[in-house]
Amino acid sequence: MPCRRRHRRSKATRSTTGIIALAHHRPHSVRHGHDGSAPHRTHHRLTMPTPPSAISPPFLEGDTPFSSAVARLVEQLSDAPDCSGSPLGTTAAVLQPLTGWPPAEFLTRLLADLSSENNLPTIERAILRQASGDFSPFALTLRGRSGPVHIQIAARPVGSGATIAAMPLPLAESIPTGDLRSERSRLLNLLDRLPGYVMLIGSDHRIRYENRASRQLFGPGVGKACHEVLRGSPTPCAHCPPCEVFETRTLCVSDWTRKNGSAFRVYAYPFEDIDGSSLVLKLGLDITTGVKALEALSRSEERSRSITDNLAQGIAVIDPALRIEAANPRMLQWFGLDPVGMPLCRLLHDFCGDGNSRCSGCPAIDVFRDGATHQRSFVLHLPGQPEERNFRLQACPISTQGQSVEAAVIMLDDETDRLRVERQLAQARRLEALGTLATGVAHEINQPLSALRLYAGGLEMLVEKRPVVDRDMLLERLSRILREADRIRDIIEHMRALVTHGDIQCRPTSIAHACAEAFGLIGAQLRNHGIDASLDIAPDLPDVLAVPVQLEQTLINLIVNAMHALDASRQPARDITVSARRHGNRVALSVEDNGPGLGLMEDRVFDPFFTTKDAHSGMGLGLALVHGFVESWGGTITAASRRPPRTGAVFTIMLNASEAAPPCPAASRPSPSGLGPAPTPDNGDPSCAS
Repeated sequence: MPCRRRHRRSKATRSTTGIIALAHHRPHSVRHGHDGSAPHRTHHRLTMPTPPSAISPPFLEGDTPFSSAVARLVEQLSDAPDCSGSPLGTTAAVLQPLTGWPPAEFLTRLLADLSSENNLPTIERAILRQASGDFSPFALTLRGRSGPVHIQIAARPVGSGATIAAMPLPLAESIPTGDLRSERSRLLNLLDRLPGYVMLIGSDHRIRYENRASRQLFGPGVGKACHEVLRGSPTPCAHCPPCEVFETRTLCVSDWTRKNGSAFRVYAYPFEDIDGSSLVLKLGLDITTGVKALEALSRSEERSRSITDNLAQGIAVIDPALRIEAANPRMLQWFGLDPVGMPLCRLLHDFCGDGNSRCSGCPAIDVFRDGATHQRSFVLHLPGQPEERNFRLQACPISTQGQSVEAAVIMLDDETDRLRVERQLAQARRLEALGTLATGVAHEINQPLSALRLYAGGLEMLVEKRPVVDRDMLLERLSRILREADRIRDIIEHMRALVTHGDIQCRPTSIAHACAEAFGLIGAQLRNHGIDASLDIAPDLPDVLAVPVQLEQTLINLIVNAMHALDASRQPARDITVSARRHGNRVALSVEDNGPGLGLMEDRVFDPFFTTKDAHSGMGLGLALVHGFVESWGGTITAASRRPPRTGAVFTIMLNASEAAPPCPAASRPSPSGLGPAPTPDNGDPSCAS
């Protein structure tokens, strides 16, 4: 695209060269470079916006009043403070030596000259003309140390703004003919000190002058063709924006990138040498840092957009009026429409049937009220879905530096499938726990069943041998049968309580009784596995605050876990010890074994689904269940390997003594995410985990 607009200039204007104003912006649009390299942006379309009524560059802020026209002009002249270190950038680097004022005085004197009665009307008329699209050059006179300095300002619109940078060219009519050569030398010395590279190029593309920065960047190039120096090509560029200035006689601005990745913004302006030959003066400012920053920002934005667009969650941004400002594709997929511009309440209520009114406890409202994150779960019936879906909405604040909430991020998560899986998982845990308990119950029922069979068989034999049986003897034998039947009933009732959780209220609970019940259920299994189990309970042990049935389940899980660890070891002597000691207002309950220990997995044994056993031996939920139980009672549980030379693992539960304990946390059935309601003694030692 063209890099300039054509403007006809009168003879007088062409013969009167001066301070030429060049539009300068941060890198935002680029066209093909004059070295033939690939562009990194589209070239500027030169348009001048309507000047604002009042503009205040940072260095104009203070007590001194300035005309809005002067402020506008100064803003146009503030071209590149990052290159020169001056508020006026390259303009100051040029004007200050021309005026001869010290740098400390230059800015103050310049502002005073621009606001003087000689210059102010000219500036005001020029700014008004710019607003109507007329960018005719205008002349100003500054006070120099050695006398008046005449400059010419030529505004040229660039991109979407109109900031202007200045390049110095001496006014020919103000310089005596005999001084032209010395003035030219002075000008070239000034160009040599500019922060960017400067070249004077003839119509034959050969470089007539280069400053120090140019030589440092490209090497000596005077006498060589610009395309040879800049891009190492023996032929001119097919399209060279700066060279078009020979035809248009108008300012041209273009950006280009070298092969090494450095980027430049080039200002090309017509220049007339003292011999009358037409040249192009090119000033190139290094914008590599800005370009790379913009590219990095663009990549970061694209990466963030890609992440949010591919999230399983619906993401939206809302303003304080709860209107949706942006949303990711997931929102459109769920609701079947583009939600941008809609009130969040209307979007959600249209699909939950609650009307369009704002509901109480809405996270989107609360986040703007207190600046904290809020969440809420609810049910929606989405279009095209045969059933209602469970959603969780979380609202997170976007705060300003003053900590006020200017917007909020809404995260909408479809929990339907997760909740369904959790319900299935809870059922699976119950079945797994039932299998574990059934093994212990079978051992316990076997003994009273054998006794019952023996008593019934003896009674049958007695009746067969004696035609008349003594009544007292018959009642005594029947009483034994009923006693064993009651024992079987008690065992079954106890198993049912364990599986269904029975009473889950926290209350004072005897550790000794819980241990006796646990060993009563699994004692036979331990004996069959050749394990020596011992119980070491301190005599002065107080009751603890816990759920009795859950405490029994916890002990069963830990003991069976230790049994599996010992089965996987080659220990000739297999021991499990359950001990309890008082520590102030707390009681320590420990289960330890002499198996292989935990190794480096002490921090993972309580994670749901963590197990080192094979897939058919457990799901890895037993210790997660135990952890949930203990925390619900207000206690803690830790796992560690025993200290050498001993081997094995020790699990220690710290519980509050009932007489000094705070109120027990509300006991409830642990969530299905790994702390479920049924015991699953299948993990602990890594040797027994799958």
